[in-house]
Amino acid sequence: MKRLLLVEPDQTAQEQFLLFHESNRNNWDLEMVATAEEALAKFDEQAFDLVIAANALEGQKTGLDLLQVLKDISPETVRFLLVGSGEQNSLRALVGAPQQVLVKPLELKMLNRQINRAFMLRSVIQDPSILKLLGKAESLPPLPRVFREVAQKLNDRNTSLMEISNVIAEDIILSSKVLKLANSALFNLRTPANSVGQAVSLLGIRTLSSLVFSQSVGDMFKGGAASERFVEDVNQHSLEVASMASNILYTWNAERQLVEKAVFCGIAHDIGKLVLAKYAPEAWERIQIAMAHTDRFDTEIERDIVGISHSEIAAYLLAIWGFPNDQVIAVAFHHEPSKVNEREFGLLGALHLAESLVPTTLHRPRTDWNYLADCRITPDDVAALATMLTPPAPENAAD
Repeated sequence: MKRLLLVEPDQTAQEQFLLFHESNRNNWDLEMVATAEEALAKFDEQAFDLVIAANALEGQKTGLDLLQVLKDISPETVRFLLVGSGEQNSLRALVGAPQQVLVKPLELKMLNRQINRAFMLRSVIQDPSILKLLGKAESLPPLPRVFREVAQKLNDRNTSLMEISNVIAEDIILSSKVLKLANSALFNLRTPANSVGQAVSLLGIRTLSSLVFSQSVGDMFKGGAASERFVEDVNQHSLEVASMASNILYTWNAERQLVEKAVFCGIAHDIGKLVLAKYAPEAWERIQIAMAHTDRFDTEIERDIVGISHSEIAAYLLAIWGFPNDQVIAVAFHHEPSKVNEREFGLLGALHLAESLVPTTLHRPRTDWNYLADCRITPDDVAALATMLTPPAPENAAD
């Protein structure tokens, strides 16, 4: 039984959570308080799996103040901030205290979905060694601000593409990096994009928001054993996998939304490596030494040394951030797709295949031929894809 603490003085919002509890009473215990001080007193008495705090509270502390404290005294607790629609502009100032932001008024279906997604991989971190690893961090990293704002606007049916473009364009340095990336050979645009608005129309807003995420990853995970060169290498490899995975699905005539999801999964699939390098630098060095002296796969070595793989860490973060289950599953099992029962070639299969086709020095490549066979993908199919989608080496490569 998981424990939820709601910190919310508004009676209407309380009633929504009572409805949530009524439909989830077999899985959740619910307690409600109105102030940050009362919430901290509750944490003195017992632990909670999830705390959802309204930003506007009675008393001297805001919900954000409370979550700042909880990230230090209870880093294993999942933290959501609840804001009113009029408070959305204040999201620009948020740091790492909330791992997800919910906007009132809440729909019961949406509330169920967001909470269930956040706890989808919770069993992965029940091991005390994992909690200790994550507890070393000041907090689990928040989503980049621009990416978070774009995601919120994507969920608003009344938002225009121009409004989304303007959010990205506000950050001049970030938008210039994104435009450079959009015009690179990775995406092979027939017409160069000269503005964020053009890039949105040519690539799609979900692809462009994924590029925003990719350009923010380095800042999120600098430090520890994560050198600037290592972060760049992971980012470049992830972009190449994103391009390959999306092209595979495009070749398979997949729907555009699935192709765009593949871009984000490719970009996000290795962020667990950056987490390990930053928050467990000694363990990360041991992992690198073991990889250099054995033929074992990186996920096996990671589980032996820290109790969790980089794939599972990345998937856990995506779940905490509220990403859809299919993206969480694809990232979690991109090295080991046979662990998933489904055998229809889609997001997971494309990400796995892209990972095996893109050359890298970051890990030992592997292909799950049994899984691909179950999906009716033959070695000849893979060879044809590799020939079709892998760009030729430059003529002067040997010079």
